Amino acid sequence: MAVWYIEAHPHETWKQASRSFWTWFQQNTALQNYGFSEGDAHALGSVNLHCFCVPDHHGAAVGLFEDWAKEQGRVFGRLDDSVVRLSSGDSFSPSS
Repeated sequence: MAVWYIEAHPHETWKQASRSFWTWFQQNTALQNYGFSEGDAHALGSVNLHCFCVPDHHGAAVGLFEDWAKEQGRVFGRLDDSVVRLSSGDSFSPSS
């Protein structure tokens, strides 16, 4: 499971962010099947992060969240060895 943390816009719910990603996905990929689910949100200072969990069977397409976040100008990071290293240079462990 690929676990992505993506910066939330002010007052944005996970559902709103997921709809934004899905709209981008439909406009920017030719893939027919793609799934993801909600994980535990995280706050890091003044930045709130939504969590998106993507099954590994999507292969390289799990990286689409990074592409979307970059295009949207959002801070993002992927969980790796129990640590999320964000594009801002910050890092955290989701359990903390």
